[in-house]
Amino acid sequence: MTDGNGNFFTPAQSGLTPTCEQLFTPADGAKRCQCHANTIKRIADDLQVIPHRTANGLRLFTLQQIEKIAAELTRRRMEALR
Repeated sequence: MTDGNGNFFTPAQSGLTPTCEQLFTPADGAKRCQCHANTIKRIADDLQVIPHRTANGLRLFTLQQIEKIAAELTRRRMEALR
């Protein structure tokens, strides 16, 4: 399976096979969450979110995973304001 850019990836163990339009790189997720791509990676690691991976190791997140990461980022931002 490819991600639309010719990169091959294996779906995560969840058994779901998302379409290319439903996959986000950390940079795509960062644009959506208004943060840095490394922040997306770090929060994904903290939440133990298992991304799909291309053959060259690029992380690809589903929309649901990005929304989960965004919710955690919002929670952390609100906590930092206290």
